[in-house]
Amino acid sequence: MKKIVVMGANAARQKTLFFKSFRPGEVNRAVRMTEVASGKGINFCRAAKFWGRATAEVVQFAGGDNGKFLIDALIKEGITAHSVRCKAPLRICSTCIDKSTSSATELIEPSGAATAGECGEFVDLFENALAGASGVAVCGTLPGDTSPGLYMQIAHLAVKKSLPLLLDICKDVTPLLELPQTVLKVNREELGKITGKGEVSSGLSWLFERHKLQYAAITDGAGCAYASDGKTLAKYHIPALPEVANPIGCGDTASAILLSELLCGNDFISAFRAALGGASANAESWVPAEFDAARARELAAAVKVESCTLK
Repeated sequence: MKKIVVMGANAARQKTLFFKSFRPGEVNRAVRMTEVASGKGINFCRAAKFWGRATAEVVQFAGGDNGKFLIDALIKEGITAHSVRCKAPLRICSTCIDKSTSSATELIEPSGAATAGECGEFVDLFENALAGASGVAVCGTLPGDTSPGLYMQIAHLAVKKSLPLLLDICKDVTPLLELPQTVLKVNREELGKITGKGEVSSGLSWLFERHKLQYAAITDGAGCAYASDGKTLAKYHIPALPEVANPIGCGDTASAILLSELLCGNDFISAFRAALGGASANAESWVPAEFDAARARELAAAVKVESCTLK
């Protein structure tokens, strides 16, 4: 089975509270709560595990008592993690789900920056984890004011080994788009921040005119998704779900399935269609990046794809 090593520098202890309705400015009593290890890198690994086409290992910072919770929780889940026990404590993310509107409100604690020494340990752990790897994923933000140079250090490890590189980041991503075998997977809002363009097609054209990335995949929640190799533009029409349990982790699920499928030899257009099916299946689950693979394939088959030339 293919192996993916994931940069998940800004992990979190994730608490999700479910409300019949959520009213800002008032007392809100949850009817249910879940608590799991999370963050984009961990969610990627969890989704890859449920999809079952590749294994994924995360490299992360894990400080304080919450960091210990994270490590212990991942052991129980069977997710391989390489952790830097840093000085700054791990953050808690609290998600408030309003069942009446199927909406989510995120409350995210600040993260402390990693020191230069801790970043060096992170790079060493990542390089050692790359033994036998088939691909690399860079997922999410960096904690606090950690130097963005850490992104490039990790990306160059992938380039050194000629490994495909999936980028699920928005801030400080531009220099990485010049690297070979690069796949950018962001949402519509993030594409606008990167390119300054309001339309997806113009944003994708801007990207491929200026950078050397191989593929780009754009999600937009329940709206249409898009994918391009710089020549073809594919538009994906996603069917409505009967009910949304928890939208957190959908993008991470899409990233995990997309790279898994590409590494297994699937073409890009089909790989992203499978990824969107997984993202939809995740929205029906209480836990971020947890889903039923058979349901994901069923939903993927219902996604309609139309293609045209990217102008």
